[in-house]
Amino acid sequence: MLAVTDEIYEHILYDDAEYVSMASLDGMADRTVTINSVSKTFSMKG
Repeated sequence: MLAVTDEIYEHILYDDAEYVSMASLDGMADRTVTINSVSKTFSMKG
């Protein structure tokens, strides 16, 4: 089985929350496709 994760907002955290990537969980590194971008996190366009 394969996991596809959208982690575009990984740097936006509230109330001392801690982000945990799916790929960092036991046995998931080889089964996770991570989609990421800086444009939404930093309000960039174009």
